[in-house]
Amino acid sequence: MVRVRPSITEENENHFTIMIILDKDSNSNPPPESTVEGVFIYHQKEQIFYAKRFGGFAKEADWKRESAALLEICKAFPINREEVISASYDMPMRLFNRHNEVLVAEVDS
Repeated sequence: MVRVRPSITEENENHFTIMIILDKDSNSNPPPESTVEGVFIYHQKEQIFYAKRFGGFAKEADWKRESAALLEICKAFPINREEVISASYDMPMRLFNRHNEVLVAEVDS
């Protein structure tokens, strides 16, 4: 999964965080601490996400289009509009029936 915080101005680049998700059952054997700068373990509380699924070999334009569509669909919901999470669930070798999603997190009311 990739968390994207879009830049506010055209001059700045988006901020990307690549995430590997571990289910809560994995907490019985926590992952080792990283020795690489910029790699860290982040424990996130349980949260509700709204997701939109789409197929294909997604390129940047696809992610932007689907993110905008999800934000439009969720315009009346209390969501975090400052970041969109993108997820691709298939190995690069899989050419057909690919599963991609864009997700936005619900904010606490």
